[in-house]
Amino acid sequence: MSRLVDVICTNEEYEKGVESGKLLVEEHLAVVSYVIPAKVLFNSGNQIIIQDSVMLILKSKDVVFPNKLKPRLKELFCQRGVVLPIVEVVPDYRAWVEKEVYE
Repeated sequence: MSRLVDVICTNEEYEKGVESGKLLVEEHLAVVSYVIPAKVLFNSGNQIIIQDSVMLILKSKDVVFPNKLKPRLKELFCQRGVVLPIVEVVPDYRAWVEKEVYE
């Protein structure tokens, strides 16, 4: 049985993030896509950089990520992908993900 995961990645523009999230759900690579406007703060040398960004949080399956979801994220210009395992879920949620995300 596959493991459920959250995939977190970023996009530079809100509308592109919304479109990317929509496509990933339509293509059954994710069951849910959260698109969240964000500020990114990072250290570049001796200077703190602050940029606008968009965070996508995708609910999917671990078996889909390497060969299907990861390449698709690259095509959609989603950056900095991180995959986090979902340790425990209620049975109805697992059934929904299993039904909607195609391997």
